[in-house]
Amino acid sequence: MGEEMALADYRGQPVVLNFWASWCPPCRAEVPHFQDASLKYNGQAAILGIDQGEPLPIVADFASAFRLSYPLLLDQDNAVNRQYGVAALPTTVFVDANGVVSEVYTGIINGAVLEDRIERLLAE
Repeated sequence: MGEEMALADYRGQPVVLNFWASWCPPCRAEVPHFQDASLKYNGQAAILGIDQGEPLPIVADFASAFRLSYPLLLDQDNAVNRQYGVAALPTTVFVDANGVVSEVYTGIINGAVLEDRIERLLAE
């Protein structure tokens, strides 16, 4: 946390962008699935959590409480949320290895669906 990142940094591998906030109960419910996926697909697909406008201490406390090891990015002014057209939380955006959005999934996602979508991206 605290570093700038760009989607282009992950060119050549699929990326999963999970838009969330600590105050969002469905976001809190699905975060263990993203942690599991980040461990399972480490080095094959990137999992990035993009927080919606919360300060660093809140995001850091959230990461610690859930023992998250994947990057949580701060979108302080919600510019990235707007760029991806996020209208509700949680929203998960699946990006292929060429940087093209392949699917936008709005609402809570379970582990099986998350893994299925990542496997599809890896098979492309």
